[in-house]
Amino acid sequence: MSRYDDATLASWRGLAEQIGPDALALHDKVAKKTRGKYVVSSASEMKDDPLLSLCDLDRAFADVPDSVSKVKSRNPQTKDGKRIVGLVEQPEGDEATVYVPVTGAPVPLRIEFEIDDEPVRLDILDAGKPVRITPPPASETVPSAEATGLFPEIPEHMQGE
Repeated sequence: MSRYDDATLASWRGLAEQIGPDALALHDKVAKKTRGKYVVSSASEMKDDPLLSLCDLDRAFADVPDSVSKVKSRNPQTKDGKRIVGLVEQPEGDEATVYVPVTGAPVPLRIEFEIDDEPVRLDILDAGKPVRITPPPASETVPSAEATGLFPEIPEHMQGE
């Protein structure tokens, strides 16, 4: 289940504008239907969507190797009273920094990277602790099939620009 804020919807609208009038019209129609609501996805959809898989840390870190041959340490700091250090890896030219405690188990506490030159910072809170989930009422949800077009697909001729 995902819920998108107005800033995210505005960003995706900007992308739809660049793609063209059809993408923009579809985005606006779907955004109107989903604004302020939760988009409900099936387990198989979550498995196939890298953005949705961030909710499942085991899946999000499934491709992280058990050991890293080339990694740099960066920017020691304090988070919630614990000393943490950033471990930087550059797979295929991209850079990601995973912050782990200086002592104890190397549980990721923060991840920093960039998407299209925009910084992304994920703070991982209470990893591994059980949570109690109260699903929203049906009136506050939209099936994912009705959200197609919210995030516009970039046509092949525009990729890499």
